[in-house]
Amino acid sequence: MNIPFPESALDHKNCQNLMSLKDDCLLHLLRYFELLELMDLQGVCCRLDNLIFRSRKRFGSINFEDISSGLKAKFMEVLQFLGSAVKSLNMEGFNKSYPNVEPSVIFEWIDTHCVYLETFINPSIDLHEITAIQKFSSLVKRLKSLTLRGQICDDSLADIFEDTSLEELEVCHNHDITESFFVHISNLKSLKISYCKKMSSNSLIEILKNNLTLKTLTVYVHSQTIEGNDILLNFITNNLKDIEELEIWSLCHNIYRLADLPNLKTLKIGHTSNERTDAMSQEINKLLEKLKQRNIMEKLYFVGFEGRINMDLLCKLTNLKVLFLNGGKALTNAEMKKLGNLPNLEQFIPWEIKKVSSILTLLKFSRKLEYLSVQSSDMDFEFLEKIIQILNEVKRPKLTLIVDHFYAGQNVDRYHQLLEDNKHVIDFGCVWSDFEGYGQDFSDDDDDYYEDYYDESDDYNEEQFSGSSD
Repeated sequence: MNIPFPESALDHKNCQNLMSLKDDCLLHLLRYFELLELMDLQGVCCRLDNLIFRSRKRFGSINFEDISSGLKAKFMEVLQFLGSAVKSLNMEGFNKSYPNVEPSVIFEWIDTHCVYLETFINPSIDLHEITAIQKFSSLVKRLKSLTLRGQICDDSLADIFEDTSLEELEVCHNHDITESFFVHISNLKSLKISYCKKMSSNSLIEILKNNLTLKTLTVYVHSQTIEGNDILLNFITNNLKDIEELEIWSLCHNIYRLADLPNLKTLKIGHTSNERTDAMSQEINKLLEKLKQRNIMEKLYFVGFEGRINMDLLCKLTNLKVLFLNGGKALTNAEMKKLGNLPNLEQFIPWEIKKVSSILTLLKFSRKLEYLSVQSSDMDFEFLEKIIQILNEVKRPKLTLIVDHFYAGQNVDRYHQLLEDNKHVIDFGCVWSDFEGYGQDFSDDDDDYYEDYYDESDDYNEEQFSGSSD
């Protein structure tokens, strides 16, 4: 392992052992140790134990599913070792590895050792037994963020939220709770409620009445009626004036009213009903028409919509940094050209494009793009070369590009060398790749690309979408 030493290490050329080094040098070395190695290193001497204690802060966020099998086998010891350094803990998957551990024991252990825990994601530990409720109640008192996933609790737990200082709460995939569960929860900054079948529009409104200063809101409404749709929309737009991020599902009527929220910068709209395509297109375009008037939207997500979005309206949102289009008609080359002129676009995820060659069009015009994922696209080696050529033409951020299929054909070695030589401009990934077949020649499939690409008579005014607003 080649470890670069800090400047202060140069004073120790005649050191006889590691402990002769200064503290900052030893702390620098400890950065390269894995968590289990640090645990095994304890007990050598008091000075080293103190330095190990100070180095734990880089493990402040623990996700049980992401850690190694060795750490999972010693998870309770890990929590004891990290102790006060743990600020965020995700317990997803814990009960599969420790099916016989009582929830009350887990909560007591966390409450005892993780004394500065702020964020707790507890998806699958049953909270119905009384001892577990008592231990969990003590833990909740000091949390700032809590996520409860699955059938782990019901309305009987409402009292544990009395006198808490929660700022963020997420509850999902729970078919038992009603608005009674939230009776003591107020003044949240972030609230996410999804896939809770007993939560109607009226239920959500009762919860929101105690949380009028929300900055972030996610709601998924089941069995929504037009009347319930309008009641909930009216309450949100009239009362939640501080909302900056809103994710809302299954509201299909009058969604243009969301543009009345004065501070809204991130909007995700999910559509799961059988609303007519033309009706939904009209709803979206009315929303875009209103959004362009204030023009502060930075992140916009449309999920599950059919029909065609008016790209002329969309391209008036010149502050957009993130655009996600899932569903709808495949984007044409001309539409990709317009989107490429969004001056601040950094991330773009279109559902489908008519021709893979339109990626070149987008990149030619979009100079700030950092992430592009085209889900319904195939690409071969020669086309990847064209993309990299465009990326090297002008100074721009490094691009992460994800496509569905990539055909390297007989160019496997050249492919790896190409990515290595251009790793400063592109990170490339694909869902499925073919490194054996002869691939597919996309330049032949798109014979009209170059004519279209350089066609000065294209019915499109670049100045119209160059950043000017109405």
